[in-house]
Amino acid sequence: MLTKEQVANLFRDFSVNECKGSSPLYEYLSIKISEDEEVLTLASYARLFGQNIKKDWNYSIKQQRL
Repeated sequence: MLTKEQVANLFRDFSVNECKGSSPLYEYLSIKISEDEEVLTLASYARLFGQNIKKDWNYSIKQQRL
């Protein structure tokens, strides 16, 4: 399981490196998620169920661009 700090860093990095300049909505959501303790707790369990947070968000961004 990832720590909440690790998950927050993933979402902050995603916001800056993947979303900035291409998807204001996902940039905003990623920053807000990185600041929300309850959502971070939930997201920290995502890998236990076979989900890859960064991979799933990257896929969503690519779909949004189509």
